[in-house]
Amino acid sequence: MASDFKARQLDTDPLPEVYLPYERFPMIRSMRVVMRFAGPVGAMVRPVREVLAQVDATQPVYEFETLEQALDDSIAPRRFQLLLLEVFAAAALLLAVIGIRWRDGMVRGTADTRDRRTYGFASRGYEIVMLVVKQGMRLTLVGIRAGLLAAACLTRLMASLL
Repeated sequence: MASDFKARQLDTDPLPEVYLPYERFPMIRSMRVVMRFAGPVGAMVRPVREVLAQVDATQPVYEFETLEQALDDSIAPRRFQLLLLEVFAAAALLLAVIGIRWRDGMVRGTADTRDRRTYGFASRGYEIVMLVVKQGMRLTLVGIRAGLLAAACLTRLMASLL
């Protein structure tokens, strides 16, 4: 009686398995042997090869790994996806902080300049509004250009990673 065994990935349900005697089905050219033992993997390589050679000397034995190594290999794609998500989140947070700080400083400077100009041009309200809008548009265009440049640079970087 064998219990369920997740042979591929841990985040999927185990598939139904059929255990067949190798002597009756020699056309099966690939098999996985899972063993529980105490000690280093290297100590079991020779005995396992000898036992498998007694069953079928033409069957190559090509990989020995611990359960921890198999687990790491199973979750490596998910780990990479989470790392990419963390990098994108950190980049977004950094850009947001820079944008907020920059905007805050620029708005303060614009408000100080506008207050000084309003005193002298109190009768010209339309001109003052247009001046403030122009300054705001300049800041917006500078921000868009900086964002597009950063996006282009990060796109090339992320394309090399993918």
